[in-house]
Amino acid sequence: MLATSRSLLTQRTLAIDLSFTSDIADHPSAKIGIDGRAYAKYGLGLPILELPFVGAALLISRLTGTAEAHTLAVVLSLLNPLLTALTSMLVCALCQSVGCNRITAVAAAIAYSFSTFAWFAAVMDLSEALQALCLAAAMLLLIRYGSEQRTRYLWGSGFASAYAVLTKSLNAMMLPAFALYLTALCRRHSFPRQETFLALLRFAVLPAACLMVLAWLNLVRFGSIWDSGYNSPLFTNPLLSGLYGLLLSPNKGLFFYAPLALLVPAGLWLMRRRYKAESAMVMLSCLWYPLLPAKLFDWGGGISWGPRYLTPLLPLLMMPVARAVAGLRILTCLGIALFTAGLGVNFLGVTISELAYESTIIEIYLPEQTGTLRLGSLTKPGQIVERPIAVEDVLPEFSPLLGHIWLARVALDRCECDEHTAQCRCASGALEENAIFRSPPWKRRYPAAHPVPPAYGYRIIQPWIARRLYQWLLYDPSAAREEKL
Repeated sequence: MLATSRSLLTQRTLAIDLSFTSDIADHPSAKIGIDGRAYAKYGLGLPILELPFVGAALLISRLTGTAEAHTLAVVLSLLNPLLTALTSMLVCALCQSVGCNRITAVAAAIAYSFSTFAWFAAVMDLSEALQALCLAAAMLLLIRYGSEQRTRYLWGSGFASAYAVLTKSLNAMMLPAFALYLTALCRRHSFPRQETFLALLRFAVLPAACLMVLAWLNLVRFGSIWDSGYNSPLFTNPLLSGLYGLLLSPNKGLFFYAPLALLVPAGLWLMRRRYKAESAMVMLSCLWYPLLPAKLFDWGGGISWGPRYLTPLLPLLMMPVARAVAGLRILTCLGIALFTAGLGVNFLGVTISELAYESTIIEIYLPEQTGTLRLGSLTKPGQIVERPIAVEDVLPEFSPLLGHIWLARVALDRCECDEHTAQCRCASGALEENAIFRSPPWKRRYPAAHPVPPAYGYRIIQPWIARRLYQWLLYDPSAAREEKL
């Protein structure tokens, strides 16, 4: 997506380097189009939004002589935290729109930011933070239309929905739910059929135009309006196993990485009378939206903390969560406990690098235990390939939760990776010889599955501030290297 943004800015084209067509086996990031050039399979929403940031980074690099990679990393690191902060403000407004007082609404916004995997999305250069912002804005503007009946809110909601689809076409799943909610709002105010139809038309114009633009882009790039550059077939995962993985599993399950979601049913029940349409909207979204991600061959989302594909739903889920906490004292106490649990879980996910954990298990394949997934090959069109399912997606012993706890213990034993030499070591010697590193969570059940040191020098401690504190208080591999020299 960054390559697409830079190509748009500097070359006025969506085409990117051909190396992206072979960066990942079987399902690379880009596909060769009918003109022989490479085009990314990902949505255009984030690349377009990144344009001013990329432009600023390239200008700073030119003026200061700093490497472009460094200025891009610094400038783009500001984007997703900003989007998440804006989404938190919308979460606060959404909760107030369903009767929560300001204190509860602010608490829900804080919980969204730090007690769910939205925190992880804020520190990664992925599009989930933007998707969440767009869907939250679309929902809030529809609610405002229901209370004020101003046409501008319909156009604004339509624009937010269209940009969510432009960012990721999967978000088109939300359009029917939004349309049904808008119909319910019109019925609530006893609008005549013609006015209801006009309201739906105003909302739908921009999303429909966006879908037509995407279809045209698919046609001119890949020769078919249905070909967006992804593997075909794409939805090959068994539905029930995908839903279990996204909602209930300790590997990528929603309730493990956002424990507050356990309060959603109670909140919907409390909303059912006074906020019947909003309750139905959230419930329909919860039932409908996860279906396609569950069918994806890569339902786990690759290198991610929690169910990445469900991140856009989180702002809507915070509405019933806030109502539940505000409704009953026992739910308030439970909400505090679940918030604390989610805060601890996601602090672990942000502090310990998911890239470092994934690289320690990169050589571990257990197809007899995990099974295999089927997907269409982009490199060999028409051919179906099978490959082992990632162990971190389905085997509880390899859950990122346990993996991050394990790596945290390794780091506390004064082991870290040197960002300059791409080597990992401990204060006591080689990382491979460390007793904690050699005793991963899966050792008892899978003793032959040995971890490897994080590849490419991925640091175990991820955020800059946490890393500096760690180096000051515990261990700095760079300083140890210089002292040894």
